[in-house]
Amino acid sequence: MDSRDSVPSASSQTEKIKKPAKKVVDSAIRTALKIKDEAKKLGKETHQGLLSFWCKGTEAEKKKFYQMHDDLSADNQSKFVSTKKHEDATKKVHIRELARNQQQKHRKKLKEADKASRLCSPGGMKRKPVSN
Repeated sequence: MDSRDSVPSASSQTEKIKKPAKKVVDSAIRTALKIKDEAKKLGKETHQGLLSFWCKGTEAEKKKFYQMHDDLSADNQSKFVSTKKHEDATKKVHIRELARNQQQKHRKKLKEADKASRLCSPGGMKRKPVSN
């Protein structure tokens, strides 16, 4: 008995192992064209997948599409106008509050100056102090 007979050769191993066949995958466009061809054979008109993107569509579909986008743009415009009005009103209120606070500070400074120069009494009434 020879030791070569018991051990299989490398070439016999590669002959036994078969590689799986390559899988062929069609592209999305080719699949869509196949569906369209099958529909034509059956006498039906179909727009599915990518073909619906490129089809012209009917006049009713176009009107519906444009009407929908007109409605959306009108809605967005009205929302923009209302938010703009709200922002403007908020800014006006803020400016008024700042002006009111500034005026209060100014009046307080004037009052303190009057008290310091003794033009008014410490109670805050505009009376000249009696000088003897």
